[in-house]
Amino acid sequence: IFLDDRADRIRPGTRVMLKPSVKEPKYGMGSITHAMAGMVYVVSYDGKVQVNFGLSPAGTASENQWIGLLGELKPVSPYSGPWEGKLQCGQAVRVPASLQAPSTSWGKVKPGSVGMVRARFKVQDAQFYTIDFPEQDGWKG
Repeated sequence: IFLDDRADRIRPGTRVMLKPSVKEPKYGMGSITHAMAGMVYVVSYDGKVQVNFGLSPAGTASENQWIGLLGELKPVSPYSGPWEGKLQCGQAVRVPASLQAPSTSWGKVKPGSVGMVRARFKVQDAQFYTIDFPEQDGWKG
């Protein structure tokens, strides 16, 4: 037995992409592309990895929980991904303490709350994100 450095770096919370050399993942491509980066949610003992690629603001399991193998993935920088701008799926974000009112309702989220970006979507020309906070999953703002 030996430590596999690459596999050891892929854990829940790690941002990953499909390796360019993987043309057809064992469990299929689904809706993902090689340009997408997502966040690892689960790594199973058998090498299966569940990754959220932020494909659906609703966060349905079939659209967000892509399944692949450890050997098919590579860890990536937290700032790389297919979305324009700095925010990418899987990044940790904080609600600014100075925010008076969000563009949507507060729900259970408050200034200073920290969550993970799950998905991105547009309403007309405005950009919104779905964020999972400990206080509230699926918050949109």
